[in-house]
Amino acid sequence: MYDPVEKLSRKVIYAVRPQRRANKCLFGRLGESKGATPLRQIFLMLMILTVPITNISEAQPPPRYEFSIPAQPADNALNQLAVQVEASLIFPYDQVLSVESNPVFGFYTVEECLAVLLRGTGLSSDHTEDQDAARITA
Repeated sequence: MYDPVEKLSRKVIYAVRPQRRANKCLFGRLGESKGATPLRQIFLMLMILTVPITNISEAQPPPRYEFSIPAQPADNALNQLAVQVEASLIFPYDQVLSVESNPVFGFYTVEECLAVLLRGTGLSSDHTEDQDAARITA
């Protein structure tokens, strides 16, 4: 005989029954291929995680500028260098005023240019911690 309550309870049971899910890995469709073993999934995950680290660790070389600084008093040469590369140079003006700098012509990084410019003058340079400025010391 027809029992409406029994038919309703079957529908409820079927509606609540969880559906079976396919095993998926973290990589979406990559895990659905035939050869997607757990070892392969781990390998793929490690490959994906190491790519950004590799790109970050490759530091860009410092830029090279074309310098045309003739031999002149060191204060003028240092100011000309700062203008050409749009950088800050910190130096004791009274100590640098009496020093004659070397000429610099060609393509150099800022550090290389300072080394050539100050070679044999008794002055030396080093960069500040944030690399935004160079300090010239006697």
